[in-house]
This record gives sequence, structure tokens and C-alpha cells, in this order.
Amino acid sequence: MAMRWVETELRKTGDFYDKETADILAARLRHRGKDFQLPSSPEMPSAELQTQLEKVGYSAIYLLRGQSIRDLREAQRPIYRDWENGTGIPVPMQKVEVLPSIYSWVAINPKHFFLYDSDRKTLEQQQAMMQKYSAELQSQLGTDEVEAVIGGAADYTGVVFAHLDATNSRLLTGPEYTRTATSVEGLRGEPYRPVVGSFFNFPGHGLEVRRWSPDARDTRISVAPLVVPISRAR
Repeated sequence: MAMRWVETELRKTGDFYDKETADILAARLRHRGKDFQLPSSPEMPSAELQTQLEKVGYSAIYLLRGQSIRDLREAQRPIYRDWENGTGIPVPMQKVEVLPSIYSWVAINPKHFFLYDSDRKTLEQQQAMMQKYSAELQSQLGTDEVEAVIGGAADYTGVVFAHLDATNSRLLTGPEYTRTATSVEGLRGEPYRPVVGSFFNFPGHGLEVRRWSPDARDTRISVAPLVVPISRAR
């Protein structure tokens, strides 16, 4: 089930290297004779860990089940992609559409969603800040079984809509975005790290997923920590 699902999703991207990886997975599956089984549902953290997370502000915990941005759009979630145009999605950007979220619980701090002072930084600087913050958070929680990470584009879109369903309130409502760990190339091979945010800040846009250079600095672009178990599945 797991290998077959990943193979199918990779074939949807239209990317040559993803197709090669899908072919390898298919060959391995034939050789093994059986697939791995995903758990029926990701589990919530223990009651003790939930209490510890709440004490440090991570009061909102949601389950992500491997849904892609395409899955969410097909479920009528309002998501705007800035590469949409009259001729369809440019092939290199299709990867963003089909990459699944993690299959795990995710904790966020809804009152302080962004990492403090993480705007106006390059991706490399933001990654270093997140690593330092994760170590500090582990010390606060007294455990190394969780970590704070920069999530993928599908992770953030999933969290935003899970929070909306649970609280009827929106994250990322201003002209603000979180950078993501998703990596994709543009039509000319230029690197992008999509950003997610500005939920209905522009009429008709819904939650925005935009292309962004990993080297660009901007007051609107920060990073939002997602606290996840080390053993999470993707």
C-alpha cells in the first residue's frame, strides 16, 4: 500500500526523475512481493506530552494524513497558486501540487505562529534559526522524541485548514507567509522554495502558495515551527 501509493504520486508529477524513482519503486515492490502497510490513522501524542506542549504554547495539535495540495483543492479548499495561468500548470511546478503532507500529528503555537525575528532572512539563515530553536524546545520539553521543523507546502496548507475547521479562525491572515521545505525548479531550472500564507488577504485568492527564491529576504517571509515526532512518516 505505502510503496504503491508513493509510486502513483510520483508518476503524477510529470518529472523525468520522479518517473525514474517510481520505476525503481515498482521494481522493488515486484521483488519484495508485498507492500508496506500504512497505519489506519496517525496517533496523537501521549497525554503527558500534550500537557508539556501546551505549557510552552503549542496548544493546537492536528493530524495530517498525507494529503497533497491537489487533494485539498479537490476537496474544495480555496488555495491559490501564483503559477496558475491560462495554459495550465508549468510542468516543473506540478511537483508542488502532488507532494503529500507528513502522516503524523503536528503541533503549532497559534498565538505565536512564526519564529521570532525570522523575517528578512535567507532560507539558509532561517534553517539555522530553526535548528537552534528545536534544540531549545527539546530542552524545555525534556525530550528528544520531538523536533521543531520547517514543514513542506502540503504540511502548512493542511495545518491551516485543520485549524480553521477546529477553531473557525484563520492563520496567516495578513500579507505574511511562511517559507517551506518544499524544493522545486522553475521553467529555466531556477530554484524555488514555495511560501504559504496571506489567507484571503487578496479577494478571491484563498490560501496562497507562491514561488519564492531561497536567497530572497523580505519582511513578509518568516518561518513557522511545526513540532512533530522524530518518528513521523512521510
